[in-house]
Amino acid sequence: MAEVPEEELNPFEALGVEVTASDAELRKAYRRLAVLVHPDKSEHPRAEEAFKVLRAAWDIVSSPEKRKEYEIKRMAESELSRSVSEFLSRLQDDLKEAMNTMMCSKCQG
Repeated sequence: MAEVPEEELNPFEALGVEVTASDAELRKAYRRLAVLVHPDKSEHPRAEEAFKVLRAAWDIVSSPEKRKEYEIKRMAESELSRSVSEFLSRLQDDLKEAMNTMMCSKCQG
């Protein structure tokens, strides 16, 4: 059974809750899902794997330190993504402008 890579896990998605969920909402979601996927309760062939994912998600959101680390990482990734998008947008605008300049010089327009 493969371990759940923490860097790829979105604990809020795994628990089926919003990032803004309260501790009580997180606990309720975890308990509801744990009953469904616990290997002792479910006969599904991938129940053990599903429970490991659920448990890894719970370990992150139930620990203030791990949750803070996750939030910081998520915000940094979001900022990086935004910066890359802005850069690519400016680059695309510059390329369009350069193409327009070349076309105009060919037609002397």
